Parts: sequence; C-alpha cells; structure tokens
Amino acid sequence: MLCEFDWHVQQEKGSGNYPLPSLTNPILPMFAIDRWATGPGQHTREIYDRMRPALQLASLWLNDDHCLLWFSHLTFGEWRANAEGKMYISSTSYSASPMALQIVKAKLSEFGKVIIFMFFPSSYKEHRWGTTVSGKEHFSFFHEYRKSDFPPVLSSEGVRNPCIALARGFDEFFRKLWSRGATVDDCYRAQFMLACVLGHEVAHAYAMFIGQFDSRGREPLWSATEKHAELGYSWEMNVIGHVIMPIADDAHKNGCFKNQLNATNVQTALPGGNGNRLSVIHDLKEGSRAEFTSRDASGNRRSWPALNAIDFRGAKWSLSDNSPSFIASIHIIPVPWVVCWFQKDVWASLKARWIHHSLYIPPPLTKAFMIIYERNGGPATILRPLNPRNRVDAKILENRRRKEAELSGIT
Repeated sequence: MLCEFDWHVQQEKGSGNYPLPSLTNPILPMFAIDRWATGPGQHTREIYDRMRPALQLASLWLNDDHCLLWFSHLTFGEWRANAEGKMYISSTSYSASPMALQIVKAKLSEFGKVIIFMFFPSSYKEHRWGTTVSGKEHFSFFHEYRKSDFPPVLSSEGVRNPCIALARGFDEFFRKLWSRGATVDDCYRAQFMLACVLGHEVAHAYAMFIGQFDSRGREPLWSATEKHAELGYSWEMNVIGHVIMPIADDAHKNGCFKNQLNATNVQTALPGGNGNRLSVIHDLKEGSRAEFTSRDASGNRRSWPALNAIDFRGAKWSLSDNSPSFIASIHIIPVPWVVCWFQKDVWASLKARWIHHSLYIPPPLTKAFMIIYERNGGPATILRPLNPRNRVDAKILENRRRKEAELSGIT
C-alpha cells in the first residue's frame, strides 16, 4: 500500500544535513562489552564503538525515571485476571514512588550482571530482529559455541539468566556497510533500530529475570487494556510511542538501512458511534495540522485492499483477535525525528517535563507522512495528509478552497 504513495514517502528520506549525536550519558553496565558473547559470527569487539550512540540511547530508556515507570509497574503491580481469564498487571500507588524506582534501578543493575547479548549466527535462518530466551542453552545454535564464549553470571538474584540474540543485519551494517558508503541517514536509522530492539528484548528478559511469568512460563498483560501478552510491544508503545519497523523488511538480514523506518499503531474500532471513531483518528494523527483526504495518489477515489489486522506489526498486542474491525496508522518516520532522540537537549526537555509536571510524552510525529487505514465491517478506507508541494494534492486543496468560497458567498 505504501508503494502507492512513493512520492510522499520519498519526501521523508531526509537531507543528510543533521547534527551528530550529542548524548553524553554513560552506557549502562549491562551493555558493556564484556556482556557480549564471542565465538562464531560475533564481532562485537570490532564494532562496539560504532554502536555507542545506540547503546547510549538504550541506556537512557532503561535508566531515566520517567522511562522506568514501565518497569516499575511490571515489577510492583498486582496480578489480576480479566474476564477472559488472562492475567494482567494492575497499577499500585507504590509502583510510581521514588522508592520503587530506586529498587527497579537496583534490580536492573543486578540484571545487567547476568544478561548476555549476541548476534544470531549465520546458521540461524528465522525472520527476527531479536529473540530472548530464559537461558542461553535454549537457543538452537547453542552447540556452535564453547562455554568460554559466553560472559559469566555475576549475580545470584535472578529467577532466570536470560540471553538476547539480535539480527545479523546489525552486525552487517556496523562491520561492513558503515565504511562502504553509508549515509548519515542510514547510520541514524541503524542506530535507532538497534536501540529499539535492545529495549524491546530487555523488556522480555527483565520479566524473566524477576520471575514475572505464570506457571506455564507465559508473560502477563502489562495492563488491562492490552489484548495479548507481548511485553516488548508494550514497552515500545509506552516509551517510544510507536512500534518501529523498517520499510525494507530484509534489513534484519542484509543490514541495509537505506529505506525509511515506519511506525505502526493499531487500535480496535470502538463501539459508540462516530464520536469514538473520530477520537481514535485524532489520536493517531498526533497533532498533525495537515488536511487529510481519502483519495489515492492520483486524486481518485478507489477500493483499497482488505488487509488483515495481523498484517500490521504489533497488531496482535492491541487486538483481541484478527477482527476485520480496526483502525491502524502507519507513519513514515522522518529522519529528524530519529535524530532528536540522540540529542541531549531533547532529553533535557523530557526530563524537565517529568520533574515539573510528572509527565512523560515521547516526541510526537507531527509532520510525518502517514496513512490511517480503517476496516469496520465494510470496504477498507484510508486517510492520508495532503502535501501542497505535490501537484495532485495541490489541486485537491485548491478545489476545497474554491468550494469553501462558494459556500460562504465569496466570488
């Protein structure tokens, strides 16, 4: 569907004229080089310095108080059963307290003494950006490594000693493509995606470490509003504001980050009439001031393919089933939005808002090109913003102004 709007997508590619990362925070000990495995396919010691901005960003997401609320809720919330019998975590007043946040930091510190990071070896063929297991021996490729290839367990506090494996594409990018013509845009996208995957997988691994799973090893719903237990997606939505994915889905294998990232958000079509629907759409627009249309890139009205909700990354987390009734947004992430996460002044603003207003709001995607896709029991429809620099869009806007003038009696 995005190929229909290639001109609009290309406008988000960026100019390459961006400031370098300015983060000065230390990298958390959990990401220290001695927590990364060695052995077949592991080149971390060669590429570690190139990954530093991603590790700094992930460290901020896992250490700043306003981001730690997600982990504190997971740690200190109360387990309850919903109407379907699924376990979810209910809020407690203690989980948002300064004492709780300090304890979470201490637990994450101990977690950092047992966690193991690595890249998938070349023998691993599954399509994944990252996978977490409760112990390194649970990986199918464990037999390819020696015991000495893995960092030692330096804490006895955890229930499990998890291991996280990351897509080979990251190794390919930082080891090969970095010095073979990668642009500033490519580097920022690769750094940001790496930080996102690290945060996503740490969410799973931390739950294993503290024992937040049921007798069958299943994760809980992080909140009562979630439909399926997927702590990684829950973390992405609460901390980053979106579920992130490259447009070129094979980047996880070849490390090519030439194409933009996209951000998805899928919500159930709510009952209660058009008012609720408009409220959902308003939230998905994230404050965009653009005018929207349901017409295609040629300015025509047309039928859109009937996609299933599961075609959108993260949909399972937010939908109770593969219902045809849902509303999804797909943002094409502008490079400046990615860049802002790596700037210390942006983080100073996030921290100030937290200190003065106890409020955490991720930077909004207000100027991004987006598609809002809706299925509600009938034909699929879309909404997308109009760009006055586009010839077709400019004509649609011109016709709107003319009709408005006619209705108001202006000639």
